[in-house]
Amino acid sequence: MTDVVLHGSPEEFWAAAGDLLTADPVQHTLPLTVFDRARSDERALATLVTVHDDGPCGAALRVFPQVLVLSGTIAPAAESLAVLLGDADPALNGVTGPTAEADAFAAEWTRLTGAAVRTRRTLRLHRLVDLVEPVGASTPRPGTARRGTEDDVDLLARWRLEFATEVQVGGGQKTGLHDITLASLRRGDLHVLWEVDGTPLSWAVASAPVHGMSRVGPVYTPSAHRGNGCAAAVTAALSRRVLDAGTSHVVLFTDATNAVTNALYERIGYRVVDEFVEIEFVS
Repeated sequence: MTDVVLHGSPEEFWAAAGDLLTADPVQHTLPLTVFDRARSDERALATLVTVHDDGPCGAALRVFPQVLVLSGTIAPAAESLAVLLGDADPALNGVTGPTAEADAFAAEWTRLTGAAVRTRRTLRLHRLVDLVEPVGASTPRPGTARRGTEDDVDLLARWRLEFATEVQVGGGQKTGLHDITLASLRRGDLHVLWEVDGTPLSWAVASAPVHGMSRVGPVYTPSAHRGNGCAAAVTAALSRRVLDAGTSHVVLFTDATNAVTNALYERIGYRVVDEFVEIEFVS
């Protein structure tokens, strides 16, 4: 019998879900990184739920004001989960996760609440299988990769805003990006800049490893510098540094509709693991 359990603390949630999530850190990259960053602030963790069927089989968590993150087997419990969250988190604004699981929950949430749904993004989760370094004409001229530091915060915050606005993530947030970027650097996320003649042309970030897994993103190249291999170069350089640091699993998400970026990451050794979707709930 499938059951859903609402947890009152991060410790209680982790006791129930930890073994499930850490057994496959690639598939569960989203809840692992979201939970790791937010577990010290119980006010931010608005929702902590596990799904059980002869043991834990799925997890759902939300960090306010973000959407609900689903992972594992959720669909058989979608109705029960929607009913539970209708009481526990009625202000829920959306859901993201593997497509089948997120679609099943969204359908039940719509039926329960009358909310309309809008698909914001369809995504592909990729895992690095065998890194292929870009060579030859992959950059406009010889460049170098260097680690970003706190001295680069203004540039990185500006590029983060440009990236978020372009891909419509976070509503193009304009405030607090300097502090967000600084916090990212200080918690150990790896920022790498690709430079040509000392000028940064592209940027990529990898999250600090969690249970042997690090997720790449964002990767951003200003429009004036695109089409010349900078994104491939900076992603490969970042990936190499993450691997050399001993991380077992390197993953990233792409827009499923963007053939250019999907082909780029495949060329340097990333392979598709699963399809994801991000759905917004509209009153």
